[in-house]
Amino acid sequence: MKREIEQLWAINKYEVMMKGYSFYKQIQSLLKSAHTPAHFRHIYETIHDLKMQHFHHQDVINTLEHIWGYFKSDATDKEKQHFFQYLYKCQQLTDHTYNVFPKEVQHALAFLSTLLDTYPHRYLLQSSLFLPKNKWNLINHPDSPLSVDSFYFKKEECYGERE
Repeated sequence: MKREIEQLWAINKYEVMMKGYSFYKQIQSLLKSAHTPAHFRHIYETIHDLKMQHFHHQDVINTLEHIWGYFKSDATDKEKQHFFQYLYKCQQLTDHTYNVFPKEVQHALAFLSTLLDTYPHRYLLQSSLFLPKNKWNLINHPDSPLSVDSFYFKKEECYGERE
């Protein structure tokens, strides 16, 4: 169960980081101390709830910069220039929160996605930011893709009552 929740976190962590860095740190802390089915279910539910939150502008900017860190040593000077132009346009936005990414953020993410095609980073390839067509709770499993919620409900029967 722990492995599946860690995979779920890996998929959603940058989106959560864009909602608020404190949320990101909260999930990290919960993962470190989790050891029962109830703990893992709580993490699942927390990620689910956070995905419904607004994006916080400064956290979006910080996350874009964080993701840029994966590419900064490989990117060409021209690519660096393009990224910082996109970032500057994002920084100029005046809204403090939003439900949907403004076009400036969409453009920055699209550019980072292009960099990801050029300089693949396995960890980023699974991020919900770059795979929006995937369900937030669908993880890779050796047999086939697995929905974490169905995994939970099957496991819950094995453990009986929730704690």
